[in-house]
Amino acid sequence: MSRKNTKRAAIPDTQENPVKPATIPTRGIQSPGWAGYLILFVFTCLLYSNTIWNKYAIDDVIVLTDNSYTKKGFDGIKDILTHDTFQGYWGETGTKVLNGGRYRPLSLVTFAAEYELIRKLRHDPRSQITSRNVIIGSTDTFLSPKLSHAINMLLFALTGMLLYYLLRLLFPLSKKPFYLSLAFITAILYAAHPIHTEAIANIKGRDEIMSMLFSLLALLSAVKYVQTKKWWHRPVGALFFFLGLLSKENAITFFAIIPLTYYFFTSAKARDYVVSLCAFAVPVALFLILRNQFTHVQLTQEAGEVLDNPFLFATTTQHYATVIFSFLLYIKLLVFPHPLTHDYFYNQISYVDIGNLGFILSLLVNGALLLYALINFKKKTVISYAILFYFITFSIVSNLLFTVGSIMNDRFMYMSSLGFCILIAFGLLQAQNKFKLSNRILGLVILIVLSLYSVKTYTRNFDWADDATLISNDVRWSPNSAKIQTSMGNELTIQANKQTDTVEKIRLLDSALAHLRRALEIYPTHSMALLDMGTALYRRNHNPAEAIPYYEQAVAERPEFYDACYDLGVVYNDFGQAAKSKENLLKAISIEPGKSECAMLLAEVSAKLNQSDSVEYWLNFCSKLRPLQGRDYYLVGLGFGSGANNLDKAIEYLNKAISIDPNADLFYYDLGVGYTLGHRFDEAISTFNKLLSINPRYAAAYKNLGIIYNAKGDTALGKQYQEKYEQVLASLQKK
Repeated sequence: MSRKNTKRAAIPDTQENPVKPATIPTRGIQSPGWAGYLILFVFTCLLYSNTIWNKYAIDDVIVLTDNSYTKKGFDGIKDILTHDTFQGYWGETGTKVLNGGRYRPLSLVTFAAEYELIRKLRHDPRSQITSRNVIIGSTDTFLSPKLSHAINMLLFALTGMLLYYLLRLLFPLSKKPFYLSLAFITAILYAAHPIHTEAIANIKGRDEIMSMLFSLLALLSAVKYVQTKKWWHRPVGALFFFLGLLSKENAITFFAIIPLTYYFFTSAKARDYVVSLCAFAVPVALFLILRNQFTHVQLTQEAGEVLDNPFLFATTTQHYATVIFSFLLYIKLLVFPHPLTHDYFYNQISYVDIGNLGFILSLLVNGALLLYALINFKKKTVISYAILFYFITFSIVSNLLFTVGSIMNDRFMYMSSLGFCILIAFGLLQAQNKFKLSNRILGLVILIVLSLYSVKTYTRNFDWADDATLISNDVRWSPNSAKIQTSMGNELTIQANKQTDTVEKIRLLDSALAHLRRALEIYPTHSMALLDMGTALYRRNHNPAEAIPYYEQAVAERPEFYDACYDLGVVYNDFGQAAKSKENLLKAISIEPGKSECAMLLAEVSAKLNQSDSVEYWLNFCSKLRPLQGRDYYLVGLGFGSGANNLDKAIEYLNKAISIDPNADLFYYDLGVGYTLGHRFDEAISTFNKLLSINPRYAAAYKNLGIIYNAKGDTALGKQYQEKYEQVLASLQKK
């Protein structure tokens, strides 16, 4: 076909593969009005409507619920823009363990804006937002998962509409109804495909959605520039491209997609290529400068932990053979998206060698696809474009160029799946022409595919309801992942800790231990699994001799592991080994100095060791992290009393506790006991009487008063208080 022809006529239904390059017309296109856009918007919103009732799950804690920058609202935007994306959650040390660092600030800016909005509305007495909008169990009333999920859903719906608009410009028209056009079929298949559920149903996936949305806008602007020659499309496109890069670095692949699209679908001249690519090179350069400035981690730097560097234990040949093998698994999921899982971590996909049948088959299938695309490159076929789009956008997450932290993930297909959807839509239309199928038959086939996809997508959304639901579902499909087995063990331990029924608590802990043992079979040196095993054993049997070796091994595997050092301190403290407790707590506080619970426990164990100066130091340290409470002084008082037998100090701190919280009956009781043990009977009597004025049914207070009066020689009054004690105790037992 001649490249001189600048008008695009309606293409007959017998059109072959080649795409006719032309300047895209602005008028004369057969238009469905708003019907196509409306159908896509409503369909997508209905498909993901059930996500709105979901809570937070998995990585949402990193970017939103536990991210210190995000939860500053507008005040945190500067930090978000000038730090590694995950630094607000992990701190500077934690971000350095990830492959290449992360600089994806734009989605976090939207989360900060949401947080600020809810905060302002909740401070406004006219606000109609109620507690039902807030995650259950959260103490932060400015978090709204419903709002976050709704925004994800709407952004994805807008992406589908934009995709339809762009594809109608790119692909030749036919005489078919709009809903049987290649553009509409592609867009609605993309909206329905279940592989996108991870990006949409997981709030953190907004980085994927925004990156794709802005990348498509950048591509649209580039196409519009060639179409209209209006200069302003270039800076607008460059701005959209920069926003896509700030959302997620995957957008950088569109630097290749733009000239690819020019070549296949326009009559762009060499000057158009140069001008457009120069315009888009500016945001790429700016993004790379910012990324290098704020992540402090080289793109190719690899982590020393297999759950962050999935090929850590692989040979070079195993590394690349496994990568190629994963390509086949992706194609399988695109064609048949079941089962879906969020976890492909070590060792769910085992390493393979170049002699493995899966590697060989994948090499043949993917090699054949690439070879076909290249052979037909000059013919500018739709199939060739779809395949190249797939591989170009996939390249950045493929693990071929650099390691991305996981062998594969469903969300990695968010961009690339568009190439697959174009291919399927075109294949359906070609099949109709070849087999001379009616529009009704074609529509029925498309409806069946959409129905299957939609059912899978809608039901998969329910799995993302919360951590517990997602983990318990996906552990079935990822049984060989050490990460999800550990997560399941941890989740069951948390559930057990909330149980009041002893039998059910033991059942949950036994189940947790089974998952954790499986995790350690897969990955024996996994520090988190070792930590959780120690915790589950400790809660199951209350035997420090069982739990401590797991904690110690966790520390040995990962010396900078705060949780393991802290938990060791807790266990040693619980079982009266204050010196060992303090040793481990000091390690923990040196790793994470901002942990108030560790500083407070150091004050408590220092009291048990009768180290008054250390007590004051750690109380002062803790006070800089959070306001001191009555219970803090109470625990220190108990430490001096029960651990060091220093009654004077115990009484001093118990009095401080009461001065902060004068209605805490427990504080009065232990203070009264302290006075009694110190033979300060009058002060003890006064203290117990104050206690009874607060809580007349505190039976032990009557008993202690009886003992005190007997010790003072007033046996009559002692007997009277003893009888009162028995009466109150009997009434309490009846209840």
